[in-house]
Amino acid sequence: MKKKEAETTVVSQYCLDVVPTIGFIEKLPKKIRIVTLAFRGTFRTGRRKLNIPEYLKRVGVNTASETASQFEVRGVFKNNMQRDTMISTLKQTSRTYKIPTEKFMIERLVLSDEKPTCTVSFRRMYKQIRLPNDKRRKKLVLGMVIGEGKNYHDNILAVLSAKKISCTLAKTERTIVLCSEEVVVRGRK
Repeated sequence: MKKKEAETTVVSQYCLDVVPTIGFIEKLPKKIRIVTLAFRGTFRTGRRKLNIPEYLKRVGVNTASETASQFEVRGVFKNNMQRDTMISTLKQTSRTYKIPTEKFMIERLVLSDEKPTCTVSFRRMYKQIRLPNDKRRKKLVLGMVIGEGKNYHDNILAVLSAKKISCTLAKTERTIVLCSEEVVVRGRK
């Protein structure tokens, strides 16, 4: 019986690390404009143990608890909204729904340069990268889905220090995926 040769394919994608929305907005260089930012805030309250009256304990009831509730808030900032307005809106939403500000994450993102001559779109997704001392099999990233216009590589990706994640897919009897990442540097594609 002849052994099958492994079919390999290499795919690459530019990605940004996932950080809370307010931190991302504050650290974003002034040269880059936010065209659209879709966010989601989720928070799960803890489970609460309830007291059991003695008469119920005697007949066999041994635990009672209130299940956790989950809050989810979604929104979209559009039309080049001012960064201060975005931050204050997120903080106000956080206070209104009692969700910590660090629980608000970016779902979708469209960025442009100052002129604007180019735009880049990102979406929240998982990549199969195993980090050292990490039990997870996938890494959460903002993956680039569309890059349009003139020189978006140098004008946006290099300024953001985006990482190029390359995955090698090998298919024998099973599909094997190995990924690596490198920081984007000006002038290299």
